[in-house]
Amino acid sequence: MVELYKNTSSKIITLTTLSQASVGKIFSAGRNEKCRKCRLYKVCIGNLRIGMAYQVIYVRNKKHFCPIIKDYMKVVEVIELPFDLAVSIKQAVNGAIITFSKKCDKRDCDNFDVCNPPGLRKGDKIRILKVRDIRIKCPSKINLRVVSAKRIF
Repeated sequence: MVELYKNTSSKIITLTTLSQASVGKIFSAGRNEKCRKCRLYKVCIGNLRIGMAYQVIYVRNKKHFCPIIKDYMKVVEVIELPFDLAVSIKQAVNGAIITFSKKCDKRDCDNFDVCNPPGLRKGDKIRILKVRDIRIKCPSKINLRVVSAKRIF
């Protein structure tokens, strides 16, 4: 049985492939450049953040044909899932709301993705859901802690 993330207050209406259109399915948003010209762009991929993970919480009966994948897409309700994020120890407080900013640009660092999760942009508001018991060994000597977080939008 798939466990759904409990907070459905920020549900998003979008379209997804028939294979992903079942409650509990998790997917990452991606797009083809041809998508921008589609009349359904705004409801399909236009309201999702590329790189973020989403979970289907409800599947509607409506479907639309996608000329790019040459198959039908189902209308679904999704939520954006929490993600791991490295923050300074001073910011690592359950329930805190912080503003995301990049720590550094060292893409070859083992910690790059947890310090700069795909889909986050400078200035995004983030709520810290839970401080995890994981410290990061930062090559730049910054004291970092991993938290479970969710974007506020």
